[in-house]
Amino acid sequence: MKNVKNLKVLGASLCLGAVLLTGCGKDKIEVGKSVIVIEEEKTIGNISYEDIEQQMRIVSLNQDGKVSYHLLVKESDLYYGGRSDYAFYSYSYYDLKTGVCLIKYRDYYNQEKIEYTIGEELNIVAESKITPYLVSNAFIQKEYTVEEILNFFNEQVLPTLENNSKELIR
Repeated sequence: MKNVKNLKVLGASLCLGAVLLTGCGKDKIEVGKSVIVIEEEKTIGNISYEDIEQQMRIVSLNQDGKVSYHLLVKESDLYYGGRSDYAFYSYSYYDLKTGVCLIKYRDYYNQEKIEYTIGEELNIVAESKITPYLVSNAFIQKEYTVEEILNFFNEQVLPTLENNSKELIR
């Protein structure tokens, strides 16, 4: 009985130690070599231009006939289990502002099979890079803060996307 009590105390102290080491609920998104920290549903950190080029996407989503535009971090990985029927690409799309994963799915190689974990009701209409907007607005830097990229997206990119969408509807 004493050993069980000691195991419970040991387990509790290990859990407490893990919480203290990880920073009490902080999470992170790796964007290439850059790291974005998620704290209280807000993202902070710096992102290099190269990492923005590789993984940052402007994604237009259609849900129930309404189109919305989001700045997302796209992660993709290839998994191969030794058989071609088991190979698949895993895609995850994280909202840059909140760090929340909006869409996560597996696209199986040589099959017309897609399995969603998150966001099956969100249809990706289009996906493009933000770097052409950075270049056309002469806003090129080696590194950006998350806040700088979000402000740029909201002030420079989003209004043009929404205006183009309204003109297409007319």
